[in-house]
Amino acid sequence: MAKLELQNLCKYFGDVKAVDNIDLTVEDGEFLTFLGPSGCGKSTTLFAVAGLDEPTSGRILVDDTIFYDAQEKISVVPERRNCGLVFQSYALWPHMTVRGNLSFPLQIRKIPKSEQQKLIVDALELVEMESYIDRYPHELSGGQQQRIALARTLVYEPKLLLLDEPLSNLDAKLRNRARRWLKKLQQRLGLTTIYVTHDQSEALSLSDRIAVMNNGRFAQLDTPEEIYRNPADVFVADFIGASNFLDGIVVQSSEDEVIVDVKNGNTVTATTRKALAKGDAVRVSLRPEDIQFSEQSGNPVDGQNTLSTTIVGRDYLGSRFQYFLDVGGAEVRIETEDDRPSGDATISFSAANCIAFPDDGVSPDSPK
Repeated sequence: MAKLELQNLCKYFGDVKAVDNIDLTVEDGEFLTFLGPSGCGKSTTLFAVAGLDEPTSGRILVDDTIFYDAQEKISVVPERRNCGLVFQSYALWPHMTVRGNLSFPLQIRKIPKSEQQKLIVDALELVEMESYIDRYPHELSGGQQQRIALARTLVYEPKLLLLDEPLSNLDAKLRNRARRWLKKLQQRLGLTTIYVTHDQSEALSLSDRIAVMNNGRFAQLDTPEEIYRNPADVFVADFIGASNFLDGIVVQSSEDEVIVDVKNGNTVTATTRKALAKGDAVRVSLRPEDIQFSEQSGNPVDGQNTLSTTIVGRDYLGSRFQYFLDVGGAEVRIETEDDRPSGDATISFSAANCIAFPDDGVSPDSPK
């Protein structure tokens, strides 16, 4: 187990700043996820910790050991960092049995043969794969290969466990089972873990904390619940879960609440994370599951917003319906068990469940 610290970490690829002055402390035994779209810097940061990609500047420390220090010109080679890295492709040696794949990292570390067998069996027992010890990778399913790749990492007892989208090659049902199994294993071992993914469901279900990354920086670093319910900005609100966005102008403002004109005479009351003034352009975020169909319309009353809409589309999702609504030219999605026909409708939602962000001029659907 180990505590990881990143201090002012930067990485350039030519003129592109892939990692932009990151500061981070991952506590001993914590499961932290780097979450973000392709090209946001999450894998680059992970590989910098592993020693596979040297940063341009900054420091990386594990406990009191310096892995990298640009100013002091210190860069510990990967094999001396004792980090366990599992890739998306698993990277198992096809010509070696499971036993051979697990013995290879022990041979590199010059572990005596007399000790290797026990370490191999112990690692396979952790991932419940001891009966497959003499099989070759092509004789294993994708889920079994994923477990063997993890066992190969655990066999030499790493300080840190680094996982680069290890479940992305599994089908949806197997991925859900693998999430639960992986979380239980990590908690059992108490191993400090850094997980990289673009899958928000994985991040929300596995993590103690999530670092949402955008353009090489942390857009928000917090618990899954806090990030989902209280996103820091439009990017986080759009990337985590599904959000509707209504553009408007602030017509009344208080310390933590605003009333917003969202066109066509509609106004909504929303909470705010940053001070906003009358006349400010804003984007109001609202999640589909927080909206209900209502039988009355009008201005906000007692913290409850109501809007007149038109149902323009509907998808059947099995246990619920997803409706597409037209609100003054803006599309709003709602998920509910209600079975309704197309046509005019009224929706309601609590002011506590919508957040007004300053309008930065970037559409949530545009490239980040």
